[in-house]
Amino acid sequence: MRSDGAGFAVTTESGVKLFAFHKPTGVREFPESLGVRLRHAAFSADGRWLAASASQQMGVWDLETAGPGTLLKDGYEAHFFFTTDGRELYGSRSNARDAAGYRWRVSPELPRAVLPGQNIA
Repeated sequence: MRSDGAGFAVTTESGVKLFAFHKPTGVREFPESLGVRLRHAAFSADGRWLAASASQQMGVWDLETAGPGTLLKDGYEAHFFFTTDGRELYGSRSNARDAAGYRWRVSPELPRAVLPGQNIA
């Protein structure tokens, strides 16, 4: 096994076979926890932003960077809709206890990907 874990060698009757591990493309893991169950997710039209919600909160990730997502408790269990230019994100819940609607401005220039917007319920 290589010391960096990126490959290994196997001795066979005919010689030595070398193997390498390659990270798959198009795969990204998000370490942030949104709660027990992922409920809803949406991509912006240009594929730059991903918004997802679960039982405790929502997260928004800029897929052009490898940085962490922005988490907001207001967006738990929300269904998301991006504007066509990807600059705003709308969310609403169909929860009988809390059917609030929300709007967030999305910008890569900000220290965090999303700023809380106005409650539009």
